Amino acid sequence: MDKWQAQDRFWNSFGIPAYDQNTEFTSGDQPSYPHITYEAQAGILEQPLALSASIWYRSGSWKEVSQKADEILKAIKGGRVMPIDNGYLWFMVPDRTPFAQRVASGDDAIKRILISVEAECLTAD
Repeated sequence: MDKWQAQDRFWNSFGIPAYDQNTEFTSGDQPSYPHITYEAQAGILEQPLALSASIWYRSGSWKEVSQKADEILKAIKGGRVMPIDNGYLWFMVPDRTPFAQRVASGDDAIKRILISVEAECLTAD
């Protein structure tokens, strides 16, 4: 598994579908709620990646989307390692950036939480 595949597997490991934020959907093929959209990057050893993802729910309440953000925080709080070809991808909570923040979507029924994570490619290539 390469760095890109590991990121997809990581974000899809939280029980709801996850998509690279640059995925283009055809008309009528938009993802249903809930889902995650994530930023994908690659790097080398000792080059931390600042990544973000959005958790999207259709709800009148912030409860479910907030619980999903808390679940992700709990999963990476001490760091989470994903194996990749010739090494590992290590996900962690960033030190200087808020982990999660609510974001207005322009539609009261859509709840979005933006989360920030760091990842490091523990591989020479």
